[in-house]
Amino acid sequence: MSAGTLLIAITCVALLMVVLFNVNKSNSTTVYRFYKHNCRFCVESQPDWDKFKAHIGKRMDLVIVDVDLDEGDTSRNLAKKYNVTSVPTVFKILPNGTRVDHTELRNMGEYVSFVSN
Repeated sequence: MSAGTLLIAITCVALLMVVLFNVNKSNSTTVYRFYKHNCRFCVESQPDWDKFKAHIGKRMDLVIVDVDLDEGDTSRNLAKKYNVTSVPTVFKILPNGTRVDHTELRNMGEYVSFVSN
């Protein structure tokens, strides 16, 4: 592993840790997407997820967290915390702490509808 790759990996883990500790303190809805690079359904749904994130933009009432389960213990511990047993998994945590799972099709329109309700 090169020094640049190591720095990127450390930065990603540090950013994820900052997000994890700060998200729960906000009054925002947090939308999580758990995925793996070798998951066919994760790869197929990625373009729609990217379109969804671009469409939503930087809404102040919404935090988007992508959790790459190939990225180590921090990601896997988060998956355990939320009882994520398959990928891709998308859910939102409302400001009151309630978890709502996304159960519809994996496309941009359904993602937008999910966060709007």
